[in-house]
Amino acid sequence: MHVERVRRRINSASDNLRGVLGAVDADDLPVGGIELELDPLLRGHAGSRALVKDPKAGYVESPELSSVDALPGHTVALTVNQALQEIAENELKMALVRTGGTGGDVVILDPRDGSVLALAGVRDGKSASTSTPMALAYEPGSVMKPFLVSRLFDLGKATPNEIINTENGSAMLPGRKRPLTDEHKAAQMPVRDVIRFSSNIGTAKLALRLTPREEFEAMRDFGFGSLTGVPYPAESKGSLPLPARWSGSTQTAVAIGYEVLATPLQIALAYAAIANGGELLQPALVKEVRDAQGATIYRHERRVVRRVLTAKTAREMRGMLASVVDSGTGTAAELATYDVAGKSGTARRSENGRYLDGKYNATFAGMFPAQAPQYVLVARIIDPKGTYYGGIVSGSLVNGILQAALATRNAALDRNALAEVAKAMPMPVAKPKSEQALAIATRDSLRRDSLLAPAPPTAEPTPTAARVVVALPFSPPKAAATNARAERGLRPVPSVFGLDVRQATRTLYAAGFQVSIARGSDVRTRPAAGTLLRVGSTVQLEMPRMESAK
Repeated sequence: MHVERVRRRINSASDNLRGVLGAVDADDLPVGGIELELDPLLRGHAGSRALVKDPKAGYVESPELSSVDALPGHTVALTVNQALQEIAENELKMALVRTGGTGGDVVILDPRDGSVLALAGVRDGKSASTSTPMALAYEPGSVMKPFLVSRLFDLGKATPNEIINTENGSAMLPGRKRPLTDEHKAAQMPVRDVIRFSSNIGTAKLALRLTPREEFEAMRDFGFGSLTGVPYPAESKGSLPLPARWSGSTQTAVAIGYEVLATPLQIALAYAAIANGGELLQPALVKEVRDAQGATIYRHERRVVRRVLTAKTAREMRGMLASVVDSGTGTAAELATYDVAGKSGTARRSENGRYLDGKYNATFAGMFPAQAPQYVLVARIIDPKGTYYGGIVSGSLVNGILQAALATRNAALDRNALAEVAKAMPMPVAKPKSEQALAIATRDSLRRDSLLAPAPPTAEPTPTAARVVVALPFSPPKAAATNARAERGLRPVPSVFGLDVRQATRTLYAAGFQVSIARGSDVRTRPAAGTLLRVGSTVQLEMPRMESAK
């Protein structure tokens, strides 16, 4: 027997994070992910030992040749929040079971500085080997509509309250071989309702107000068709064809999210620009890098790529997206405690250049909370069974993630800021009671009232001194004296001779006095019986030392 040392690498990350981190092969060479992208920082430098063979002592260090110490690599910390990552993975898996989808993606992003907080991807029931939210682009559908409408607002070519003819839900537009249709059919609607109810016809008509170049530039400025700059070697830049290659239907197709490919991360960054006031940010996956001595050599800081819309338009669009969740196509994402903003997208799925019957990508892009977003979430379900609308299928997924995040202590949320925008909870309306329930409530109320202590008598103000002239000798009638005492509120202290303490206490209370019990040799009062006191005065009741008021 012999002992052999084996170096084994243990990866404690979840399956989805392993696709982000990458791996190393048998020769310790990086294979994909952060491992490959940041290998020069992570690897360090190998050391060496110069040895000579001694016949008696074996191998010893050479006295002439110098040895080189190994240098450890740098330490890299990611921006991923562990609690949110677990929530995203678990909620995605439950959503796939609930909807029967074949796969899906989730991205959670901090729109304030571009930090990637969670990335989850599932294909065919198991975690994808690569990070699909960054590596796989698809036609997202109607989630792309707010970007084009925002650019029209900034150019002054549309306003939120402008009325658009939506032709009762079916219209043949220039360059198209088939008519466009709407699920929400209306003769006309304002632009804000074009977003709220996701009108294809209204969006396509608005797109025709731009030249192909202007529309291309709008989508390009929001980051589509370009790499985001995240340190992930397998990232896809998606696809946004140049205007010279557009067909007759491309202009209206791009406006509603077709003929353009985007990754969930690209969509999240574009919505982050709406959430943060108009700035497209470079995403951050690496939070900081430390050298072997622990010194920080890199720390993520907010980096603006470009301004893509004005702060006014961003604020207007957030309000329109909040109406989508409040009363539009995304009500499944609504929370009772906070306002959520977002946009649904339901797009037919294609393979090998052909659209498949009954196959859809259901997407929902959300912002939480709507007034001052701390999260941007993009959720996608592939080929859901039965209901396939993005607002219902993926909106419910976003709702589940938000509820779990709110219930988790460490989910990268500013609780103080949330308290400022929390909804006022309505008071429940009391249901009318039946006659039997009212009788029971009256009976219970009387029982409770009978247990209440009597209210103390109201103390009357002390009369002020007055000058009285009395002719002596003075002997008023007995009845007159009694009436005078009553008018002044005076009463004689009753005799309690021969009574026990309980009986004596009740007698004094009945006469209108307060009682203070003290120890003594006999049952008696101070002042003595017959003394005139004002109603409400305290009478000291002395009782024998062996007796107690029970």
